[in-house]
Amino acid sequence: MGEEEKKQKQRSRWVFILCLVLAVLVAGATIAMHQSKYFDSGELHAVDVVRQLSGNTPVSAVDNSEQISEREKLFQTKQADGRDIAAWLTIPKTGIDYPVMHAQDRSYYLEHNMDQQVDVYGTPFLDPDNAPDFSDAFSLVHAINMSNGTMFGSLRSFREEKQFSEIPQGILVMSDGVHRVTFFCCAVLSDTVQNLLRDELAQQSDVRQFAEALKDAAEQWRDVELAEDDCLIALASCDVSGDWSESATVLIGRIEKVEETSE
Repeated sequence: MGEEEKKQKQRSRWVFILCLVLAVLVAGATIAMHQSKYFDSGELHAVDVVRQLSGNTPVSAVDNSEQISEREKLFQTKQADGRDIAAWLTIPKTGIDYPVMHAQDRSYYLEHNMDQQVDVYGTPFLDPDNAPDFSDAFSLVHAINMSNGTMFGSLRSFREEKQFSEIPQGILVMSDGVHRVTFFCCAVLSDTVQNLLRDELAQQSDVRQFAEALKDAAEQWRDVELAEDDCLIALASCDVSGDWSESATVLIGRIEKVEETSE
């Protein structure tokens, strides 16, 4: 065998080994993604590529009835399975498209997914001090402030005027139907804002006074007329232990039932 033939064989062998290693890595990544229950259900979990691979896309608008109907079905399926699911939260054109869980253990859904399997991303959850049907004057939802923008990591983008103005509403699917959330405040979780949130959660006082107190601390604000009996929701990002920091964000809105229209 000539010297050139030997070199050619060696090159071919290395190419084969490289292809084998790449195949193993791709297979491992695919298996890992399929272990995510969000991937299996067609929902975003880790990165946008997962959404692309699953053939699903973010909800394009709050009035996209077909996409919202898909979320209603997911919510109803998980509720029928006896899970701790309280709602399904979607903010159009963002990665926020998740179930909202409710459990008495404040830390449980920081490290479990909606199927109660250990998951480093956790799942958004309603504060244990809140009623599971969002009937309180003020409901507080927590999720991890992931650096890759998943969970509530993308809330930080609402501090920018462009994002806040272009995405004024979200959707909250609950047992009694579809609700629209009109966002009126985005703020950094400074000590002042943290204290306001804790006080409102504990006291459930007049939401108009609460909103007025937030206004000075807001990075973005939208004038929304509030009534005494309105229900508000706050989406607050936290660290992996559930604590707030001054680098985290809260997005606050008013919940309104979407009235069904006859065909």
